[in-house]
Amino acid sequence: MLNLGQWMMKASAILELVQLEAPCASTLYRVGDRLYALREALMDGLYGNAQRLLGFGETLILYDLTNTFYTGRKKDALLAYGRSKEKRSDCPLVTLALTLDASGFVRGAAVLAGNASEPKTLQQAMERLSGARATVIMDAGIATRANVAYLRSRGLDWICVQRTQAPPPPERAPKEC
Repeated sequence: MLNLGQWMMKASAILELVQLEAPCASTLYRVGDRLYALREALMDGLYGNAQRLLGFGETLILYDLTNTFYTGRKKDALLAYGRSKEKRSDCPLVTLALTLDASGFVRGAAVLAGNASEPKTLQQAMERLSGARATVIMDAGIATRANVAYLRSRGLDWICVQRTQAPPPPERAPKEC
């Protein structure tokens, strides 16, 4: 796997396009820190431009979380041991939250504590929506009674996966059109 500096020099033409020499690692880190500080304004601006250019609205919103292992040396308040999907307990985790619209455009992205409670993250993610009436798609781990009540209070519809047995097959064949 390439880091950003290696990618810029070996697998991309970005330096040729902008007619620059490869920056040192400390420059990349400084730029990354500045961009991270502006991430919400950048995401909103990019989404707004895409929306104006392509003429789509927020009709469906997909919200989900995942966690990943942190193997770096720097310590951070977000690093926490939590329930890993891989059942590992040797590294701290961070949680990644992502909100997408029906076209696949990112509406929000956040790095949360590794032991974040999934149901407690929905309200914060939905605050970023533009106010359009959308249907929120989420998994059963997020669709608590409190979250469903919150979505209803905001006038949003919702769809979620229900973890139960599959319904029995129909007793007769479907009608042909």
